[in-house]
Amino acid sequence: QQQQQQQGAVLPLLVGEQPLAFSLEAWRSVDETLGASSTKAFARCLGSAALTSKDGLPCVDLTGDDAALELVDAVQGTPLKDGFATAHGFTVEVWVHVEAAGGRLSRDAFRNPLASRHGNASGWELRLLRSGGAVFLATVEGVHHEVEGLAPGCWGKNGWTHVAGTLENCRLRVFVSGQLLAEQCLPDAPRSPFEGPFYIGRNPVWNDRGLPCFLGAARVAAATLDLGSFLPEPPTLQQQQQQQQQQQQGAVLPLLVGEQPLAFSLEAWRSVDETLGASSTKAFARCLGSAALTSKDGLPCVDLTGDDAALELVDAVQGTPLKDGFATAHGFTVEVWVHVEAAGGRLSRDAFRNPLASRHGNASGWELRLLRSGGAVFLATVEGVHHEVEGLAPGCWGKNGWTHVAGTLENCRLRVFVSGQLLAEQCLPDAPRSPFEGPFYIGRNPVWNDRGLPCFLGAARVAAATLDLGSFLPEPPTLQQQQQQQ
Repeated sequence: QQQQQQQGAVLPLLVGEQPLAFSLEAWRSVDETLGASSTKAFARCLGSAALTSKDGLPCVDLTGDDAALELVDAVQGTPLKDGFATAHGFTVEVWVHVEAAGGRLSRDAFRNPLASRHGNASGWELRLLRSGGAVFLATVEGVHHEVEGLAPGCWGKNGWTHVAGTLENCRLRVFVSGQLLAEQCLPDAPRSPFEGPFYIGRNPVWNDRGLPCFLGAARVAAATLDLGSFLPEPPTLQQQQQQQQQQQQGAVLPLLVGEQPLAFSLEAWRSVDETLGASSTKAFARCLGSAALTSKDGLPCVDLTGDDAALELVDAVQGTPLKDGFATAHGFTVEVWVHVEAAGGRLSRDAFRNPLASRHGNASGWELRLLRSGGAVFLATVEGVHHEVEGLAPGCWGKNGWTHVAGTLENCRLRVFVSGQLLAEQCLPDAPRSPFEGPFYIGRNPVWNDRGLPCFLGAARVAAATLDLGSFLPEPPTLQQQQQQQ
Protein backbone atom coordinates (compact mmCIF):
# COMPACT_ATOMS: atom_id res chain seq x y z
CA GLN A 1 0.00 0.00 0.00
CA GLN A 2 2.91 2.35 0.77
CA GLN A 3 4.37 1.54 -2.62
CA GLN A 4 1.17 2.54 -4.38
CA GLN A 5 0.51 6.19 -5.09
CA GLN A 6 -2.57 7.10 -3.09
CA GLN A 7 -4.31 9.98 -4.77
CA GLY A 8 -7.03 12.02 -3.08
CA ALA A 9 -5.56 11.30 0.35
CA VAL A 10 -6.16 13.53 3.35
CA LEU A 11 -3.25 14.05 5.77
CA PRO A 12 -3.71 15.26 9.36
CA LEU A 13 -1.81 18.32 10.60
CA LEU A 14 -0.14 18.84 13.95
CA VAL A 15 -1.64 21.93 15.58
CA GLY A 16 0.06 24.21 18.08
CA GLU A 17 -1.77 26.97 19.94
CA GLN A 18 1.08 29.05 21.41
CA PRO A 19 2.13 30.18 18.91
CA LEU A 20 -0.49 29.27 16.34
CA ALA A 21 1.21 26.75 14.07
CA PHE A 22 0.25 24.00 11.62
CA SER A 23 2.70 21.34 10.50
CA LEU A 24 2.63 18.33 8.22
CA GLU A 25 5.28 15.63 8.49
CA ALA A 26 4.58 12.97 5.90
CA TRP A 27 7.51 10.85 7.04
CA ARG A 28 6.26 10.57 10.63
CA SER A 29 4.00 7.62 11.44
CA VAL A 30 0.38 8.46 10.72
CA ASP A 31 -0.61 7.35 14.20
CA GLU A 32 1.91 9.63 15.89
CA THR A 33 0.63 12.51 13.78
CA LEU A 34 -3.01 11.73 14.54
CA GLY A 35 -2.26 11.76 18.26
CA ALA A 36 -1.37 15.46 18.28
CA SER A 37 -4.58 17.48 17.85
CA SER A 38 -4.71 16.43 14.22
CA THR A 39 -8.47 16.65 14.09
CA LYS A 40 -8.31 20.47 13.91
CA ALA A 41 -6.74 20.71 10.46
CA PHE A 42 -5.72 18.62 7.49
CA ALA A 43 -3.99 18.79 4.11
CA ARG A 44 -5.72 17.26 1.11
CA CYS A 45 -4.15 16.10 -2.13
CA LEU A 46 -5.41 17.94 -5.22
CA GLY A 47 -5.05 16.87 -8.83
CA SER A 48 -2.38 14.21 -9.26
CA ALA A 49 -0.83 14.82 -5.82
CA ALA A 50 -0.40 11.45 -4.14
CA LEU A 51 1.18 9.66 -1.22
CA THR A 52 4.33 7.80 -2.22
CA SER A 53 7.86 7.20 -0.93
CA LYS A 54 11.28 8.63 -1.80
CA ASP A 55 14.56 7.32 -0.47
CA GLY A 56 12.50 4.87 1.54
CA LEU A 57 10.56 7.63 3.32
CA PRO A 58 6.81 8.36 3.06
CA CYS A 59 6.19 11.68 1.32
CA VAL A 60 3.80 13.49 -1.03
CA ASP A 61 4.42 13.39 -4.79
CA LEU A 62 3.86 16.87 -6.25
CA THR A 63 5.60 16.22 -9.57
CA GLY A 64 2.39 16.18 -11.65
CA ASP A 65 1.38 19.19 -13.70
CA ASP A 66 -1.79 19.71 -11.63
CA ALA A 67 -0.53 18.48 -8.25
CA ALA A 68 -0.95 20.50 -5.06
CA LEU A 69 -1.70 20.19 -1.35
CA GLU A 70 -4.39 22.40 0.16
CA LEU A 71 -4.31 23.10 3.92
CA VAL A 72 -7.78 23.32 5.44
CA ASP A 73 -9.43 24.03 8.79
CA ALA A 74 -11.08 20.67 9.55
CA VAL A 75 -13.90 22.09 11.67
CA GLN A 76 -14.88 25.01 9.43
CA GLY A 77 -13.89 23.45 6.10
CA THR A 78 -12.23 26.75 5.19
CA PRO A 79 -8.61 27.83 4.52
CA LEU A 80 -6.42 27.95 7.63
CA LYS A 81 -5.81 31.17 9.50
CA ASP A 82 -2.03 31.38 9.20
CA GLY A 83 -1.34 34.47 11.32
CA PHE A 84 0.39 36.42 8.53
CA ALA A 85 -1.91 39.43 8.95
CA THR A 86 -1.07 39.84 12.65
CA ALA A 87 1.80 41.84 14.08
CA HIS A 88 3.48 38.64 15.32
CA GLY A 89 6.42 36.98 13.70
CA PHE A 90 5.77 34.61 10.79
CA THR A 91 7.57 31.49 9.53
CA VAL A 92 7.04 29.10 6.64
CA GLU A 93 9.37 26.11 6.20
CA VAL A 94 9.45 23.01 4.00
CA TRP A 95 11.55 19.87 3.60
CA VAL A 96 11.62 19.27 -0.15
CA HIS A 97 13.21 16.86 -2.64
CA VAL A 98 14.01 18.38 -6.07
CA GLU A 99 15.76 16.65 -8.95
CA ALA A 100 19.48 17.32 -9.33
CA ALA A 101 20.39 20.58 -11.08
CA GLY A 102 16.87 21.87 -10.51
CA GLY A 103 15.24 19.23 -12.72
CA ARG A 104 12.02 20.61 -14.16
CA LEU A 105 12.10 23.90 -12.26
CA SER A 106 11.46 27.02 -14.29
CA ARG A 107 14.16 29.63 -14.79
CA ASP A 108 11.57 32.15 -13.56
CA ALA A 109 11.35 31.87 -9.76
CA PHE A 110 7.73 33.10 -9.66
CA ARG A 111 6.77 29.90 -11.51
CA ASN A 112 8.26 27.71 -8.74
CA PRO A 113 5.97 28.27 -5.73
CA LEU A 114 6.88 25.86 -2.92
CA ALA A 115 4.38 27.18 -0.34
CA SER A 116 1.91 29.84 -1.36
CA ARG A 117 -0.82 32.08 -0.02
CA HIS A 118 -0.30 34.77 -2.63
CA GLY A 119 -2.58 36.66 -5.02
CA ASN A 120 -2.88 40.07 -6.59
CA ALA A 121 -1.16 42.57 -4.29
CA SER A 122 -1.56 40.25 -1.33
CA GLY A 123 -0.13 37.43 0.72
CA TRP A 124 3.19 35.60 0.87
CA GLU A 125 5.04 32.93 -1.10
CA LEU A 126 8.16 30.80 -0.72
CA ARG A 127 9.74 30.03 -4.11
CA LEU A 128 12.68 28.00 -5.37
CA LEU A 129 15.47 29.06 -7.73
CA ARG A 130 16.38 26.61 -10.45
CA SER A 131 20.10 27.30 -10.02
CA GLY A 132 19.84 26.69 -6.26
CA GLY A 133 18.40 28.79 -3.47
CA ALA A 134 15.06 30.39 -2.65
CA VAL A 135 12.99 33.56 -2.71
CA PHE A 136 10.63 34.67 0.07
CA LEU A 137 7.90 37.15 -0.88
CA ALA A 138 5.75 39.14 1.54
CA THR A 139 3.17 41.84 0.79
CA VAL A 140 3.01 45.10 2.77
CA GLU A 141 0.31 47.69 1.97
CA GLY A 142 -0.37 45.95 -1.36
CA VAL A 143 3.27 45.97 -2.47
CA HIS A 144 5.23 42.73 -2.99
CA HIS A 145 8.69 42.58 -1.40
CA GLU A 146 11.13 39.75 -2.15
CA VAL A 147 14.35 38.55 -0.59
CA GLU A 148 16.48 36.17 -2.67
CA GLY A 149 19.04 33.74 -1.25
CA LEU A 150 21.48 31.94 -3.54
CA ALA A 151 22.70 28.37 -2.86
CA PRO A 152 24.12 27.20 -6.21
CA GLY A 153 23.90 23.46 -6.84
CA CYS A 154 21.96 22.64 -3.66
CA TRP A 155 19.26 20.53 -5.35
CA GLY A 156 19.79 16.81 -5.37
CA LYS A 157 23.08 17.09 -3.45
CA ASN A 158 21.84 15.40 -0.26
CA GLY A 159 18.36 14.31 -1.33
CA TRP A 160 16.15 16.33 1.03
CA THR A 161 16.64 20.09 1.43
CA HIS A 162 15.22 22.43 4.07
CA VAL A 163 13.91 25.80 2.84
CA ALA A 164 12.41 28.52 5.05
CA GLY A 165 11.30 32.14 5.11
CA THR A 166 10.70 34.27 8.21
CA LEU A 167 9.27 37.71 8.89
CA GLU A 168 10.14 39.40 12.20
CA ASN A 169 8.85 42.94 12.65
CA CYS A 170 10.04 44.39 9.33
CA ARG A 171 12.91 41.94 8.77
CA LEU A 172 12.39 39.46 5.88
CA ARG A 173 14.80 36.49 5.79
CA VAL A 174 15.32 33.38 3.63
CA PHE A 175 17.13 30.17 4.63
CA VAL A 176 18.32 27.07 2.76
CA SER A 177 19.81 23.99 4.46
CA GLY A 178 19.85 25.77 7.81
CA GLN A 179 21.83 28.74 6.52
CA LEU A 180 20.62 32.35 6.52
CA LEU A 181 21.23 33.38 2.91
CA ALA A 182 19.71 36.86 2.69
CA GLU A 183 17.57 39.42 4.52
CA GLN A 184 16.09 42.83 3.97
CA CYS A 185 14.00 45.34 5.88
CA LEU A 186 10.41 46.04 4.79
CA PRO A 187 8.42 49.22 5.25
CA ASP A 188 6.91 49.56 8.72
CA ALA A 189 3.33 49.21 7.50
CA PRO A 190 0.42 46.73 7.72
CA ARG A 191 0.83 43.39 5.98
CA SER A 192 -1.61 42.53 3.19
CA PRO A 193 -3.02 39.00 3.66
CA PHE A 194 -4.43 36.85 0.84
CA GLU A 195 -7.88 35.54 1.83
CA GLY A 196 -7.92 32.57 -0.53
CA PRO A 197 -6.63 29.00 -0.23
CA PHE A 198 -3.28 27.94 1.21
CA TYR A 199 -1.41 25.68 -1.24
CA ILE A 200 1.84 23.74 -1.23
CA GLY A 201 3.42 23.05 -4.61
CA ARG A 202 1.24 25.49 -6.56
CA ASN A 203 -0.01 29.07 -6.53
CA PRO A 204 -3.72 29.17 -5.58
CA VAL A 205 -4.56 31.94 -8.12
CA TRP A 206 -2.26 31.28 -11.08
CA ASN A 207 -2.60 27.53 -11.52
CA ASP A 208 0.01 27.40 -14.29
CA ARG A 209 2.61 28.14 -11.63
CA GLY A 210 3.55 24.83 -10.03
CA LEU A 211 6.68 23.27 -8.52
CA PRO A 212 7.48 19.62 -9.43
CA CYS A 213 8.90 18.13 -6.22
CA PHE A 214 8.44 15.66 -3.37
CA LEU A 215 7.24 17.05 -0.03
CA GLY A 216 8.45 15.53 3.21
CA ALA A 217 7.37 18.08 5.82
CA ALA A 218 6.05 21.63 6.06
CA ARG A 219 5.08 24.14 8.71
CA VAL A 220 3.65 27.65 8.94
CA ALA A 221 3.69 29.49 12.26
CA ALA A 222 2.60 32.86 13.61
CA ALA A 223 6.05 33.29 15.18
CA THR A 224 9.62 33.85 14.06
CA LEU A 225 11.31 30.48 14.57
CA ASP A 226 15.08 30.29 14.93
CA LEU A 227 17.35 27.70 13.34
CA GLY A 228 17.17 25.42 16.36
CA SER A 229 13.37 25.35 16.22
CA PHE A 230 12.98 24.40 12.56
CA LEU A 231 11.45 21.03 11.64
CA PRO A 232 14.01 18.23 12.16
CA GLU A 233 15.73 16.50 9.27
CA PRO A 234 14.13 13.37 7.82
CA PRO A 235 14.66 10.09 9.63
CA THR A 236 17.13 7.68 8.10
CA LEU A 237 15.86 4.63 6.28
CA GLN A 238 17.08 2.45 9.16
CA GLN A 239 15.08 4.50 11.68
CA GLN A 240 12.04 4.27 9.43
CA GLN A 241 12.27 0.49 9.22
CA GLN A 242 12.63 0.23 12.99
CA GLN A 243 9.49 2.33 13.45
CA GLN A 244 7.54 0.16 11.03
CA GLN A 245 8.63 -3.02 12.78
CA GLN A 246 7.61 -1.79 16.23
CA GLN A 247 4.07 -2.05 17.50
CA GLN A 248 2.67 1.46 17.57
CA GLN A 249 1.25 2.01 21.01
CA GLY A 250 -0.75 5.12 21.88
CA ALA A 251 -2.04 5.30 18.32
CA VAL A 252 -5.16 7.20 17.36
CA LEU A 253 -7.40 5.71 14.66
CA PRO A 254 -9.93 7.76 12.69
CA LEU A 255 -13.58 6.68 12.62
CA LEU A 256 -15.93 6.70 9.66
CA VAL A 257 -18.94 8.82 10.56
CA GLY A 258 -22.47 8.46 9.23
CA GLU A 259 -25.22 10.97 9.97
CA GLN A 260 -28.37 9.14 8.80
CA PRO A 261 -28.47 7.11 10.94
CA LEU A 262 -25.87 8.28 13.45
CA ALA A 263 -23.10 5.68 13.20
CA PHE A 264 -19.41 5.37 13.99
CA SER A 265 -17.24 2.65 12.54
CA LEU A 266 -13.60 1.64 12.75
CA GLU A 267 -12.04 -0.65 10.16
CA ALA A 268 -8.40 -1.22 11.06
CA TRP A 269 -7.83 -3.34 7.96
CA ARG A 270 -8.85 -0.56 5.55
CA SER A 271 -6.11 1.76 4.28
CA VAL A 272 -5.55 4.69 6.62
CA ASP A 273 -5.90 7.14 3.74
CA GLU A 274 -9.26 5.73 2.66
CA THR A 275 -10.45 5.98 6.26
CA LEU A 276 -9.15 9.52 6.67
CA GLY A 277 -11.01 10.62 3.58
CA ALA A 278 -14.39 9.84 5.11
CA SER A 279 -15.29 12.45 7.74
CA SER A 280 -12.62 11.04 10.01
CA THR A 281 -12.05 14.40 11.68
CA LYS A 282 -15.32 14.07 13.65
CA ALA A 283 -14.36 11.10 15.81
CA PHE A 284 -11.48 8.80 16.64
CA ALA A 285 -10.52 5.75 18.67
CA ARG A 286 -7.41 5.93 20.82
CA CYS A 287 -5.30 3.07 22.11
CA LEU A 288 -5.11 2.88 25.90
CA GLY A 289 -2.60 0.94 27.98
CA SER A 290 -0.79 -1.68 25.93
CA ALA A 291 -3.26 -1.54 23.01
CA ALA A 292 -1.24 -1.24 19.80
CA LEU A 293 -1.47 -1.38 16.04
CA THR A 294 -0.22 -4.69 14.66
CA SER A 295 -1.20 -7.30 12.07
CA LYS A 296 -2.84 -10.71 12.27
CA ASP A 297 -3.16 -13.14 9.36
CA GLY A 298 -1.48 -10.45 7.25
CA LEU A 299 -4.19 -7.86 8.07
CA PRO A 300 -3.77 -4.59 9.98
CA CYS A 301 -5.63 -4.71 13.30
CA VAL A 302 -5.49 -3.59 16.94
CA ASP A 303 -3.82 -5.81 19.55
CA LEU A 304 -5.98 -5.88 22.69
CA THR A 305 -4.33 -8.93 24.28
CA GLY A 306 -2.54 -6.98 27.03
CA ASP A 307 -3.92 -6.93 30.57
CA ASP A 308 -4.53 -3.17 30.41
CA ALA A 309 -5.35 -2.82 26.69
CA ALA A 310 -8.47 -1.01 25.46
CA LEU A 311 -9.74 1.30 22.73
CA GLU A 312 -11.67 4.43 23.72
CA LEU A 313 -14.03 6.04 21.18
CA VAL A 314 -14.07 9.82 21.42
CA ASP A 315 -15.84 12.80 19.83
CA ALA A 316 -12.93 14.60 18.16
CA VAL A 317 -14.46 18.07 18.26
CA GLN A 318 -15.70 18.00 21.87
CA GLY A 319 -13.05 15.67 23.27
CA THR A 320 -15.84 13.76 25.04
CA PRO A 321 -17.27 10.22 24.74
CA LEU A 322 -19.30 9.63 21.59
CA LYS A 323 -23.07 9.98 21.60
CA ASP A 324 -24.08 6.49 20.54
CA GLY A 325 -27.86 6.89 20.28
CA PHE A 326 -28.65 4.14 22.80
CA ALA A 327 -30.87 6.44 24.89
CA THR A 328 -33.13 7.34 21.94
CA ALA A 329 -36.18 5.42 20.81
CA HIS A 330 -34.40 4.43 17.57
CA GLY A 331 -32.97 1.03 16.85
CA PHE A 332 -29.48 0.28 18.12
CA THR A 333 -26.66 -1.95 16.80
CA VAL A 334 -23.17 -2.80 17.97
CA GLU A 335 -20.97 -5.14 15.92
CA VAL A 336 -17.34 -6.25 15.98
CA TRP A 337 -14.99 -8.37 13.87
CA VAL A 338 -12.75 -10.08 16.45
CA HIS A 339 -9.96 -12.67 16.52
CA VAL A 340 -9.88 -14.87 19.64
CA GLU A 341 -7.50 -17.74 20.31
CA ALA A 342 -8.83 -21.22 19.60
CA ALA A 343 -11.02 -22.75 22.33
CA GLY A 344 -11.53 -19.33 23.85
CA GLY A 345 -7.85 -18.91 24.77
CA ARG A 346 -7.57 -16.61 27.79
CA LEU A 347 -11.27 -15.77 28.00
CA SER A 348 -12.85 -16.05 31.44
CA ARG A 349 -15.51 -18.65 32.18
CA ASP A 350 -17.60 -15.72 33.48
CA ALA A 351 -19.05 -13.83 30.51
CA PHE A 352 -19.25 -10.52 32.41
CA ARG A 353 -15.43 -10.56 32.52
CA ASN A 354 -15.21 -10.72 28.70
CA PRO A 355 -16.50 -7.32 27.49
CA LEU A 356 -15.97 -6.96 23.75
CA ALA A 357 -17.67 -3.55 23.36
CA SER A 358 -18.87 -1.73 26.44
CA ARG A 359 -20.72 1.34 27.60
CA HIS A 360 -21.93 -0.23 30.80
CA GLY A 361 -21.91 0.80 34.46
CA ASN A 362 -24.05 0.44 37.57
CA ALA A 363 -27.68 0.02 36.46
CA SER A 364 -26.93 1.64 33.09
CA GLY A 365 -25.81 1.17 29.53
CA TRP A 366 -25.13 -1.79 27.25
CA GLU A 367 -22.39 -4.36 26.71
CA LEU A 368 -21.50 -7.04 24.16
CA ARG A 369 -19.68 -9.96 25.80
CA LEU A 370 -18.08 -13.19 24.62
CA LEU A 371 -18.59 -16.70 25.97
CA ARG A 372 -15.45 -18.78 26.46
CA SER A 373 -17.16 -21.92 25.12
CA GLY A 374 -18.31 -20.03 22.02
CA GLY A 375 -21.05 -17.47 21.48
CA ALA A 376 -21.97 -14.08 22.91
CA VAL A 377 -24.14 -12.17 25.38
CA PHE A 378 -25.78 -8.82 24.67
CA LEU A 379 -26.81 -6.73 27.69
CA ALA A 380 -29.09 -3.68 27.64
CA THR A 381 -30.42 -1.65 30.56
CA VAL A 382 -34.06 -0.57 30.78
CA GLU A 383 -35.25 1.55 33.74
CA GLY A 384 -32.08 0.67 35.66
CA VAL A 385 -32.48 -3.10 35.20
CA HIS A 386 -29.97 -5.15 33.17
CA HIS A 387 -31.42 -7.56 30.61
CA GLU A 388 -29.25 -10.13 28.83
CA VAL A 389 -29.72 -12.38 25.82
CA GLU A 390 -27.26 -15.25 25.41
CA GLY A 391 -26.45 -16.96 22.10
CA LEU A 392 -24.46 -20.21 22.03
CA ALA A 393 -22.02 -21.07 19.23
CA PRO A 394 -19.81 -23.82 20.67
CA GLY A 395 -16.27 -23.96 19.30
CA CYS A 396 -16.59 -20.85 17.13
CA TRP A 397 -13.36 -19.20 18.31
CA GLY A 398 -10.30 -19.75 16.16
CA LYS A 399 -12.23 -21.84 13.63
CA ASN A 400 -11.97 -19.36 10.75
CA GLY A 401 -9.66 -16.75 12.27
CA TRP A 402 -11.91 -13.70 12.34
CA THR A 403 -15.43 -13.89 13.80
CA HIS A 404 -18.30 -11.41 13.51
CA VAL A 405 -20.29 -10.70 16.70
CA ALA A 406 -23.26 -8.33 16.96
CA GLY A 407 -26.10 -7.22 19.19
CA THR A 408 -29.20 -5.28 18.12
CA LEU A 409 -32.10 -3.63 19.91
CA GLU A 410 -35.27 -2.90 17.93
CA ASN A 411 -38.18 -1.46 19.90
CA CYS A 412 -38.19 -3.96 22.77
CA ARG A 413 -36.54 -6.84 20.87
CA LEU A 414 -32.98 -7.71 22.02
CA ARG A 415 -30.97 -9.98 19.66
CA VAL A 416 -27.48 -11.46 19.52
CA PHE A 417 -25.63 -12.73 16.41
CA VAL A 418 -22.42 -14.68 15.81
CA SER A 419 -20.93 -15.34 12.35
CA GLY A 420 -24.01 -13.88 10.68
CA GLN A 421 -26.43 -16.16 12.50
CA LEU A 422 -29.21 -14.97 14.82
CA LEU A 423 -28.60 -17.09 17.92
CA ALA A 424 -31.11 -15.75 20.43
CA GLU A 425 -33.60 -12.96 21.15
CA GLN A 426 -35.91 -11.80 23.88
CA CYS A 427 -38.43 -9.02 24.48
CA LEU A 428 -37.60 -6.27 26.99
CA PRO A 429 -40.07 -4.20 29.01
CA ASP A 430 -41.56 -1.31 27.05
CA ALA A 431 -39.83 1.35 29.16
CA PRO A 432 -37.08 3.99 28.75
CA ARG A 433 -33.54 2.77 28.21
CA SER A 434 -30.92 3.71 30.81
CA PRO A 435 -27.78 5.10 29.13
CA PHE A 436 -24.31 5.08 30.70
CA GLU A 437 -22.81 8.57 30.55
CA GLY A 438 -19.17 7.50 30.85
CA PRO A 439 -16.54 6.39 28.31
CA PHE A 440 -17.12 4.01 25.40
CA TYR A 441 -14.54 1.19 25.42
CA ILE A 442 -13.70 -1.75 23.18
CA GLY A 443 -11.95 -4.67 24.85
CA ARG A 444 -12.59 -3.51 28.43
CA ASN A 445 -15.35 -2.31 30.73
CA PRO A 446 -14.97 1.44 31.42
CA VAL A 447 -15.95 1.11 35.12
CA TRP A 448 -14.58 -2.26 36.21
CA ASN A 449 -11.09 -2.22 34.70
CA ASP A 450 -10.33 -5.78 35.81
CA ARG A 451 -12.84 -6.93 33.19
CA GLY A 452 -11.00 -7.13 29.88
CA LEU A 453 -11.12 -9.29 26.77
CA PRO A 454 -7.78 -10.48 25.26
CA CYS A 455 -8.31 -10.37 21.50
CA PHE A 456 -7.40 -8.74 18.19
CA LEU A 457 -9.83 -6.18 16.76
CA GLY A 458 -10.33 -5.86 13.02
CA ALA A 459 -13.43 -3.68 12.74
CA ALA A 460 -16.25 -2.31 14.88
CA ARG A 461 -19.38 -0.21 14.51
CA VAL A 462 -22.13 1.23 16.69
CA ALA A 463 -25.24 2.70 15.06
CA ALA A 464 -28.48 4.33 16.18
CA ALA A 465 -30.41 1.96 13.93
CA THR A 466 -31.27 -1.72 13.76
CA LEU A 467 -29.03 -3.10 11.02
CA ASP A 468 -29.95 -6.35 9.28
CA LEU A 469 -27.59 -9.14 8.31
CA GLY A 470 -26.98 -7.68 4.86
CA SER A 471 -25.93 -4.34 6.33
CA PHE A 472 -23.33 -5.61 8.78
CA LEU A 473 -19.66 -4.72 8.28
CA PRO A 474 -18.16 -6.85 5.48
CA GLU A 475 -15.81 -9.71 6.24
CA PRO A 476 -12.06 -8.99 6.32
CA PRO A 477 -10.16 -9.08 3.05
CA THR A 478 -8.44 -12.42 2.61
CA LEU A 479 -4.68 -12.60 2.81
CA GLN A 480 -4.62 -13.28 -0.94
CA GLN A 481 -6.65 -10.11 -1.60
CA GLN A 482 -4.35 -8.17 0.73
CA GLN A 483 -1.27 -9.37 -1.14
CA GLN A 484 -2.85 -8.44 -4.48
CA GLN A 485 -3.59 -4.93 -3.19
CA GLN A 486 0.00 -4.52 -1.98
